[in-house]
Amino acid sequence: MESRLDSEVQKSSQKAIEETKKDLEIKYNLEQKDVEMQSQLSSMTIQNQQKSITQLESEVVELKKQLISATQQVKDIAVKVIESKQAEKLTFGVASISGERTRRD
Repeated sequence: MESRLDSEVQKSSQKAIEETKKDLEIKYNLEQKDVEMQSQLSSMTIQNQQKSITQLESEVVELKKQLISATQQVKDIAVKVIESKQAEKLTFGVASISGERTRRD
């Protein structure tokens, strides 16, 4: 009787060990898949961030070019305004001198 009881205990123990082992393998596999998915997600996030950085860097370069161009345009306009004012003063001065000569004559 004892040998039969020992045999049943041993079978039950073996069955419990096998079931526990299967459960642990399933949990391990699920954890591995979860880790792989997290790794892939992190990799994709990094790639997206790198693309965003590259795009933003390109935009910054383009904006710098536009700023340089706009600054040059403002300088050109300022020079034209100054030249125009100087020409206006010269014209006004010449007209004044001409007017004075005309009055004298």
